[in-house]
Amino acid sequence: MRVASDVVDVLKRKSRRHKREDPEHVCWSRLNTRRPSKPQRTPGTGNQPQWQRIYPPRSSPARSWRRSALRADPLLDVDLGTTAGTREWIGHRAALASGATSPDTVIAISGDAELERLYCVQNDKAWLHYAAERGDPLCARAGATVDRADKRGRTPLLSGMAVLATYSPGPGRADDPVPASVATIAARLRWVCRLLVEQHADVTVELGGISILDWACLAGDWEMIELLLLHGAHPRTGRLGEHKADKERFERLVEETDRRQGRPPRPCPCWSGKALAECHAAAPQAYPPAYSCPCGSIRSYGECCLKRGVEYTEQWDEGEQRIRSRRKGEVDVSTEAEDPAGDVTSLIESMQQMSVKKGPQGAGRSGRVDPREAERIYTAAIARCVKDALVPKGLVDPAFVYAMPKAGFCPMCVIKPSRVTDFSHVVAGTDGRAREEIERAAKISAGGGALFRACEGAGCRKVEGRDVERLNACAKCKAAVYCSRACQASAWKTHKEACGSAECGGQMLPSQVAIRERVSPVSVESA
Repeated sequence: MRVASDVVDVLKRKSRRHKREDPEHVCWSRLNTRRPSKPQRTPGTGNQPQWQRIYPPRSSPARSWRRSALRADPLLDVDLGTTAGTREWIGHRAALASGATSPDTVIAISGDAELERLYCVQNDKAWLHYAAERGDPLCARAGATVDRADKRGRTPLLSGMAVLATYSPGPGRADDPVPASVATIAARLRWVCRLLVEQHADVTVELGGISILDWACLAGDWEMIELLLLHGAHPRTGRLGEHKADKERFERLVEETDRRQGRPPRPCPCWSGKALAECHAAAPQAYPPAYSCPCGSIRSYGECCLKRGVEYTEQWDEGEQRIRSRRKGEVDVSTEAEDPAGDVTSLIESMQQMSVKKGPQGAGRSGRVDPREAERIYTAAIARCVKDALVPKGLVDPAFVYAMPKAGFCPMCVIKPSRVTDFSHVVAGTDGRAREEIERAAKISAGGGALFRACEGAGCRKVEGRDVERLNACAKCKAAVYCSRACQASAWKTHKEACGSAECGGQMLPSQVAIRERVSPVSVESA
């Protein structure tokens, strides 16, 4: 689902409407500005202080048509009980739009005792869980993995249907009168749950022996029952009660839906009204000018990069199950590949194509590739090759290849002495080895080589910091290290030829040696 940049506009309109009623109103466009002790006056604003001024949003039909569509239904009014109107949500929204955080990030809501208990780090819920359980249409548009489960194994759809059942009359009581407030909450919950089903959420999930369809039957919601059956839910009548008419109606729906083959086409999350296969999954689409700029600025794309000639497109990412934006002309370097051996060759060809392009798409005015972009592409391809071809053979340590895409470069003794501390494989908890063993196998020093060096004497492999407190460096080259004079003497015959020459670098990790010998030469020869 898309991360839009229209929430601030909702807040600004709401602020203008309630400005007179709330004398302590603070402009939403100045959320990071503290109220000054002495209000500053601005010429032309009368007696209104600077911190109370309301800055009207720029008019943009593309920003407001979705909100207007929701407001057209009183039950889905975006100004009614939505968390998207809070300052905390604005911060999350900005982080999502800029790519600083993932929509699957665990949420922890503060300020309300009930919400703090339900949405804390221990429960492992994302914003999509909140949207489904609270019936919040705007939060549902933040995007997330549609089947992401919380700590108890509940997906957003399962949680939303369970809450919907508590606000419904139940089987055989669909015509019973319900309070307007309850009907409003039920309508909002139904809207979000229907959205999740249409986005091909798993409708067969069960927890405690109760499935999503069971919750729909307990709610007596025939609209959701039919939709779930249409999308492949397993039919069971045990939750319909003892009403014969309900069971007969259920059996007719099962017969009708059984005649159809497969699930209905998935609508494109861009809300264009087209099927996903005919929209963003078919070909890249132009990035909407009204949405937040993918470069991470606070301005819209039309007012930022598009004005400077930097074009972005967006396309469906099947692996991540969401729409992702990409700079036009940028080479796609996914983390998985069926043919890792051909990655380096295809990388060279792609970079040669980019080098002949002019303008902002992938090259500067001189037609040369941006060095930072070239390095990112190169590193991603190398990391993919190493992960698929060298790690399974035991030539490269998995902790080392894990850190490569995180750091954005392939560390060698003479490359990129900065950002070498960007390492988080131990924290990820995916490696069963001891922390010290992982660090010795993968951590690099400020010079780009091994952080925990081993003695280079003949037959001696004492490790610095484990077997000896500190190794002594060669007095001439300062690169080779030894634990004693005896070890230095034993290695002098092989070391003296390289000592002091350009080939004499710091001690590298075994993973670095394997990459240099098996991957780097291939790329040089191909070029």
